[in-house]
Amino acid sequence: MSAPGTSDEIFWWFRGQKIQISLAIKDTFPFLYLLRDKKRISEEDFKNWRDKVTAKPNDISKVVYDVLESIQTNVLAIEEIFCKENLEAYQNLQPLYESLENVLQQVQNSSAAVPGSSKVLQGQMRKPASPGKQQRKGMHNNEIQDLSVEVRTLKVRCGRSKGVLYKNRFTEGVSWKCIKGSDGKWFTPSEFKAKGGYKSSKGWRRCIRYGGISLEALIKWGEILKPQPESSRMQKPDDLCAVCCVCCEEKGH
Repeated sequence: MSAPGTSDEIFWWFRGQKIQISLAIKDTFPFLYLLRDKKRISEEDFKNWRDKVTAKPNDISKVVYDVLESIQTNVLAIEEIFCKENLEAYQNLQPLYESLENVLQQVQNSSAAVPGSSKVLQGQMRKPASPGKQQRKGMHNNEIQDLSVEVRTLKVRCGRSKGVLYKNRFTEGVSWKCIKGSDGKWFTPSEFKAKGGYKSSKGWRRCIRYGGISLEALIKWGEILKPQPESSRMQKPDDLCAVCCVCCEEKGH
C-alpha cells in the first residue's frame, strides 16, 4: 500500500498533465490495447475509442484525452501509461515520465522519516509488480461519481467502514454529523474515522477517502468546500439538529 498522500500527489500531477500526455500519444497502439489487456478499461470502451480514431484519425489527441479522463483516479491505470512498451512507442512520453518520477521522489524524501513510508512506489513505475506482490488501490471506474456542485453526496470509506458524505452538511463544520454509515447511523468525520479503525490516527482528512482520493485532496483541488471552523459558528449543533437537517436534504426540503 502507498504511504499516506502518495496517490493524492499522483492524481494532482496527472490532472495537470493530461493535455501534454494526449499530445504525446500519436496512435492507439500500444496505448489503448495495453489498457484493455490489463483490464484498466472495459472491452466496450476500448472498441468505442478505437472506432472513433478509425473514423476520424485526426481526432487521436481528443480521444486519448477522453481515455485519460476516464482513468484519472486509478493509480494502476496511470502507471500503465508509462510502461516500457509505451515509453518506447511514444518518445515524447519520456520527459513526462521523468517529471512524474521527480514528484514521487519528492514525496519519498518528504516522508522518509515516517515509519513504513520509505518505499513509496519504489521501482514500480519502471517495472510492473509481479502477480501476488502487494498492489496499491486506486479508484475503480464503477466508483467514480460526478463531483459537480449539483451532486450533494459522495460515497466514502475509511478502513472497514463505508458511508455517504453529505457535502452541504460537511461544509457546516467538523462537529456536524455529515456521514451516514452503511448501518444507517450518522457520524462526524472524526467519529467515522474511529469507526473505520483509525481512532488513533491523526487527521480524518487523509483517512476518509472517496474511492482512492482523500478528502484532503478533494478540498485542495476545490472539488468540495473546506468545513467552516467552529469559531465561525454561533453554537455547536446538537446531534438531533445535525441529523434532522440532513434528513430534510434527503427529502428535498
